[in-house]
Amino acid sequence: MCGIVGMLLRDALSPEDIAEVAALSELMQRRGPDDSGAWDDGESCALGFRRLSIIDLSQRGHQPMVTEDGQDVLVFNGEVYNFRELRTELISLGRTFRSDSDTEVVLQSLAEWGTDALPRFNGMFALAWYRPAIKTLVLARDPVGIKPLYWWRSAEAFVFGSQYDQVIRHSRCDRTRVDPGALNMYLRLGYLPGR
Repeated sequence: MCGIVGMLLRDALSPEDIAEVAALSELMQRRGPDDSGAWDDGESCALGFRRLSIIDLSQRGHQPMVTEDGQDVLVFNGEVYNFRELRTELISLGRTFRSDSDTEVVLQSLAEWGTDALPRFNGMFALAWYRPAIKTLVLARDPVGIKPLYWWRSAEAFVFGSQYDQVIRHSRCDRTRVDPGALNMYLRLGYLPGR
């Protein structure tokens, strides 16, 4: 089990924002005792990660993972079971790899196919994919929702994490605001379906 956390702001990141993402990442130490990492674009996005090494135990599997050209950044919790087949296909398309991790296959798949890569992943996962040049953040998880992913948004900030307590502890999170439609749906269904 690993853990992801991050934020995307309408305004510029402050040093306090970056430190807060790092502190929220530390809340997940039990989810990933083997490694931790943080990344920010110096403008509006900060990502954090805790790792439990399963595939590619080396430092080459370190996250947040960034493509060589810096155009794509990923934090990923989970496992994609068909990563070897995807890797072979990506190599045939000219993609190169620095690690043996499924995380890099997910990153290269997203860089190659965009969100069309998501249905190709056979596994359980939650991820955040950021594209700094166009300031776009994509959150996704497996269709069944095995891996947790919580988020909160306002007009100024979007905060997400693998743990609910990370999100509600974020200083920008308004803990008094509840979406009545989402609450109603959760109470009726026992879960919140995707859109």
